[in-house]
Amino acid sequence: MINLHKSVCRALAIIIVIMLFQQPDTALAASVCPPDSSPAFRSVGGRRFDITTVTLLAGQLFSRGDGCDTYKHVSGLEQVVALKSAAMTDLFQPVGAAVVIVIDDFGYRNDWVVEGFIKLDAAVTLAVIPGRQFSSGTAERAHEHGHEVLLHMPMQALGPAPGEAEYRLTTAMSASEIKQRVRRAISEMPQAVGMNNHQGSAVTGDERVISALADELYRQDLFFLDSVTTAQSVAVSTMRAGGVAAARRDLFLDNIDDLHYILAQLDLLVEMAYEYGYAVGIGHVRPNTLLALQQALPQLNSSSQRLAPLSSVVRLTP
Repeated sequence: MINLHKSVCRALAIIIVIMLFQQPDTALAASVCPPDSSPAFRSVGGRRFDITTVTLLAGQLFSRGDGCDTYKHVSGLEQVVALKSAAMTDLFQPVGAAVVIVIDDFGYRNDWVVEGFIKLDAAVTLAVIPGRQFSSGTAERAHEHGHEVLLHMPMQALGPAPGEAEYRLTTAMSASEIKQRVRRAISEMPQAVGMNNHQGSAVTGDERVISALADELYRQDLFFLDSVTTAQSVAVSTMRAGGVAAARRDLFLDNIDDLHYILAQLDLLVEMAYEYGYAVGIGHVRPNTLLALQQALPQLNSSSQRLAPLSSVVRLTP
């Protein structure tokens, strides 16, 4: 009887060990992450993201190297959903302030300025207008050089804004028309991991249009950056409500096309990143913007801050 009891115990022990080694990824992740976080998974921008809800203290900059990383400045005690691309883990580990730079309006030109941006040895995100002469080639080269590519989608502005009529999203379109235009643009730019708006002050203030856009971006696993061309924008909140990870622009780098001004804006972007944990700046394909970045890169990539890809700061919640 005793021998039988021992045999049963050994069998149960073997079964338990086998079950432990056969747990799915989510169970394994749960064994890694501490009790204050609850991991889940979501594909965004063609990458698999760990989505971890973490409780942070006010003003805390939090980073952990165990697969449950997040960093975000928060006011008060709250729950923050952070995204971390598993594919980017080896390329980018958030250390200190994350400085995100997005350069808009690629596709119109193919010259030394474009080539200079593409050859920057830094995590700069490049946004390409669809349907222009150099759009596809620029997106492909940017991707080959390791840059994240955004689909810089033309959208209706409140005032006159000519160009890109065959790609532009408008407030008069049905949800079906919006989705068809987005699918066409994405099919022409498969390198895109997300989208931001080109102009779009009318569209980003229209919840119906943004909801239709969010439906398609969710289906395509793309995230969204609101360029914030109007203070009445509802883009980020509507995107997140639709399950699309999103972020908003904090400042424009080159709304004045002057080298010294752009360098000062880069300094301000760094200050904002220190204050909030990260900050997103948008510039354009201009010689002065390129020169400013080339000069500032050594300081931007210091021991206490890092140039970060946009995908590392998009969020599903505020």
